Amino acid sequence: MLVRIVIVHDQRLFREGLRAVLHGRGEVQVVADIADLRMVAALIAETEPDVLVVDLSDVAEVRRAGSKPPLVALGDDGDQPRVARALQIGISALASKSDSPDEVIAAIRAAAGRPDLRHPPPSPKEPPRGSAFPRMPYRA
Repeated sequence: MLVRIVIVHDQRLFREGLRAVLHGRGEVQVVADIADLRMVAALIAETEPDVLVVDLSDVAEVRRAGSKPPLVALGDDGDQPRVARALQIGISALASKSDSPDEVIAAIRAAAGRPDLRHPPPSPKEPPRGSAFPRMPYRA
């Protein structure tokens, strides 16, 4: 079963690039993408996604908008202050923008409560490769 997602990011190229990377993999369906955070609640009501994929810097604002679906935060390696705030706000999974598509899909599936053994997320005890970016592959 496909995990239906909405991509929330202010940069059009990033949204379209992520959509292109995820398209055709047969695990994730991008039902919409949006840059305007003021419209997130209406888009969620219209599309009923399983998961929102959100830029790490926008987690608080997306939650304030009243979003209910689980959040996967995408951030840059080493952005520890934002990671700490996002964890307090209540993200369901975390991925780095430098992760592979399979790692991002694993985070999305974990947030949706649908882990897939074909793309297992990294072990929570496994140190991140080449960065200090923490892994949070499982639902909180």
